[in-house]
Amino acid sequence: MPNEMIFTVEPGVAKPAQSISLADAGLRERADLQEWVRNNPGILGDDVLIVTFEFDRWQARAGRAADRLDLLGLDGDGRLVVVELKRGPAPDTVEMQAIKYAAFVSRFTREAHAAYLSRDGEAVSPEDALAQLEEHAGGALDADRLREPRIALMAASFPSQVTASAVWLTEMGVDVALIEFNAYQTGNDIVLAVSQVWPVRDVEDFTVSPRQVERRDADERARTRRETNAVITLVAEGALDEGAPLEVVVDALRPASAREPVARWIAADPKRGRASWRNVRGQPLTWEADGASYSPTGLAKEIVARATGERPDVMAGPAVWRTESGDTLAWLAGFRSSRS
Repeated sequence: MPNEMIFTVEPGVAKPAQSISLADAGLRERADLQEWVRNNPGILGDDVLIVTFEFDRWQARAGRAADRLDLLGLDGDGRLVVVELKRGPAPDTVEMQAIKYAAFVSRFTREAHAAYLSRDGEAVSPEDALAQLEEHAGGALDADRLREPRIALMAASFPSQVTASAVWLTEMGVDVALIEFNAYQTGNDIVLAVSQVWPVRDVEDFTVSPRQVERRDADERARTRRETNAVITLVAEGALDEGAPLEVVVDALRPASAREPVARWIAADPKRGRASWRNVRGQPLTWEADGASYSPTGLAKEIVARATGERPDVMAGPAVWRTESGDTLAWLAGFRSSRS
């Protein structure tokens, strides 16, 4: 039974929509469900970039493996996201299939994303593909983090065996998300409702274990290292002139729910969204709103905190600031380091 009820409403009347399966609606796993997720990666979480889909170019000693990964993403923290999709209820071994794929993609290379970007005919080099990935992650990709991908399972429902496995894997420090969808017939339309059932997003910060704490600390160290490397590269290369103007990229801020209030807050005083560059490694941004110096991440977090009253734990600072030409600090640093 679905977790929610959907109604079509008219003045004074609410009519329940009929729950249907994707199969009954004539919708398919690859042609429909996969495309919906590929075109709406926010279903998988904030700031997920699709790296490739239907990937089957695994290499093993005995030759190429036959397994096919539905979708592969990269989140804003530089971690791969392994996505397994099921059009109907998930089988009780779906998490094992995803773990196998997670082991495979831990050896991910930039060529997969280059092939994905080149699928429409215009060739994209592995170097340019890597630069785009690094821009999204806010700095150079960390090999250790690529070996620890997140897992996202999406299905109409999950049996208790899979739910229990997901809870245990989370406690062991493996990030696993269970995402359910329910389809409804409303008149002539089909409505798709999507919800993450594990971890429950509102209480995710409370579902912790020692392994998770270690992982979060490692994540924060990795973000700090990427930002430090990006700033060092930009300063060493003289990529920006002293005093070069920068503006915040609101759509790159995290969490996504902060973007609208931040946009309104900046609109009230445009200086709040502007900074200038200093060629120093520590705090290279001078905020136009108060004249103080910040790191790219520190200022982005400060803006979100002042606009919303809550300071985010996670932010890919170099991807949040762009020059007058539209290049982000992350892209400039990645572009130069990939060509050095």
